[in-house]
Order: sequence, then structure tokens, then C-alpha cells
Amino acid sequence: MARLSTDSNNQSARRPFFGYLQLFLVIAVIAVALILARAPSQTGQEPTTVGQVETSLPVVEVIQPEAITFALPIKLSGNVSLRERIHIVSQARGRVDWVSENFIAGGVIPANEVFLRVNPVEYQLRVQEAQSQLKLAEINSSGSHADLAHLDYLQARLELAQFNLEQTELSLPYELQVARGGVDVGELVGPAEYVGREAAVLGVGYRREAIQVSATVEPELLENTDPLIGASAKVTVGEKVFETTVYRVSSLVRPETRLVPIFLELPAEAVNDPFLLPGMFAEIELEGPTHDNVFVLPYSTVQSNDKVWTVNDGALSVVQPVSVGHTESGWVVEAFDTADGIVNGPVPGRSEGFKVQIQN
Repeated sequence: MARLSTDSNNQSARRPFFGYLQLFLVIAVIAVALILARAPSQTGQEPTTVGQVETSLPVVEVIQPEAITFALPIKLSGNVSLRERIHIVSQARGRVDWVSENFIAGGVIPANEVFLRVNPVEYQLRVQEAQSQLKLAEINSSGSHADLAHLDYLQARLELAQFNLEQTELSLPYELQVARGGVDVGELVGPAEYVGREAAVLGVGYRREAIQVSATVEPELLENTDPLIGASAKVTVGEKVFETTVYRVSSLVRPETRLVPIFLELPAEAVNDPFLLPGMFAEIELEGPTHDNVFVLPYSTVQSNDKVWTVNDGALSVVQPVSVGHTESGWVVEAFDTADGIVNGPVPGRSEGFKVQIQN
């Protein structure tokens, strides 16, 4: 009986030990599982090491521009203007007897066509009077030198009366583009000393051959572009483009702007275009002065503060080019040492001496 009691006591003592062992194993399994869950995946991307960041250099694109001779165009704003305007004035004094319906703003008067007539009765009577005096003198002439001289005088008076009669009908030997008109029948017209200065002008017009393009330039341009007269130019009015030249430069500087007016003639197709009118806005591109040994850089190479980056022995170097001008083709600068090339494109956050790699 005593033996059985001892075995029973031993079994009771081992039960807590196995219980603690099982609990320990469960805790160990859970801990291992947590550690494995936090470990980086074997199939994932390896993290970048510090050594790799330091050895990776930014890749930049560079260009090697060619030094050339370049004529820098000069862009100006101007307008269609007139070399001359025609002020219509009647030399005959009297009342308006008839006016053409075309003698109004926007109208066109053909060459040699009468567009206004002053009442001619007074001038017709003067012609008749001069004719009668001449005829009477011819009848009573004795052929003496005095009588012959008197006949010459009367003949001249007749011709003058006929000339004044002709002045009652207004016409011009060329086509007139009417800019301002509007005289009514019955108005009193004549020279300024007869009707007053303002009333003397019956209308204003122009010949299409007088159309030109004008603009203003700085006086320094006249020195740098020698000679400016004869320089080629491209004129754009609306959607129409004309090739032309500078034909005249003013000898005076406008005091209000300190600029010099220049004038460009237009080709025949522009002059004859009825839709090309004085006062229209014009864009002008002149053939400017020629510059030797310059680069025309793409605007994509320009960095902040009008500087460029060059690559010199694998490192960035900043250059401040000497600007000549800007065109649609690019930035025109004086040629300079480009080292291994000029960086084309932005280089954010970089500084002088920063190491880069040139794109092959």
C-alpha cells in the first residue's frame, strides 16, 4: 500500500511542470511568429542603402551651340498712315449748285469726274462780258500798236474769265478716297479769305498711292543700323503680311517721346487692297544689325536670373552670358566657353560644383 501512495504523489508533482512547459512553448511560438511577421519580405524590393544614394549622380542633358553671325530682327509697332492728305477747297466763290453722292466719308471719286459744282451763272456772265468787249475792240481797232496791245489785254481777260468758269466744277486727275465730306447744296463756298478758314475746306481725301506704314525708333538704332533707309522689313496688318523696305527717316525727333519716325512704303498689292485703311495697327519686323560670334540658345537652357549651367569635369558651373537680344528662335548671347556643354532643362536645387552625369 505504501508503494502505491508514493507513485501517486510523484505523478501529482509532475503535472504542474508539464503545464508550465506547455505555456512556455506557446509563448515562444507566438514570439517567433511576431518576429517573422516584422521581418522584411524576401520577395520585396531591397531598401536603398546610404552608399547607393551617395554614388547615384543626377543625369543632365547638354548642348554644344555653334557660334554664328546673326542679324537680330527689330520688332516695332506702327500704323498705316498717309504721306499726304488732300484738302478740298473751291477757288470759285458762290453757292453749291450740285454735289456727288460719292463725296462723303468712305466714298470713292473716279479720276477726272466732277464731284461738286458751284453755281456758274456769275462766271458765265463774266465770260460773255469779256467776249463782247473783245469783239467790240476788234471792230474799232485801227491796227495801231496801242489798239493791238488793248486787244491782247482783252484777250487775256477773256481767258481768265473762262478759267474762273472752269473752277466752278471740282474734279481731280486721280482717284480720290474720301475721308471726310458732306457739303450740302446751297452752302456758300470759296477761298478762305472769302468764307473763312474753317468753311473753306469742303472735305478731306487721299490717293491710295499715298498709303504707307510709319513707326518710331530710338535714335541709337539709327547709329547701329547704317543705313536704315533701304533696310528690309516685314509688315503685318491683321492677317496680311507684306514685304517692304524703309524708304524715309524723319530728320526730327518727336519731343514728346524722344523717338525718330520712320516710314515704309507698301507694295502695289497692299496699296490696291481696299481693306487696308489709314489708322490700322501694324506690326513691323526690321532687319536689324548683324552680330558676329554669337550663340542662339534655346530658352530651355535659361535658368533663374538669366544664367545658364555648364558642365565642367562632371560638375555644374554657373555662367552669366552677355545678352544681345531675344528672338523667336531663342536667346542671342555673345559666345562663351561652354566646357563640356550647356545644361538643357531645369536643374532644381543644385549649386555650383554639384556633381552630375551627362546623358549619353
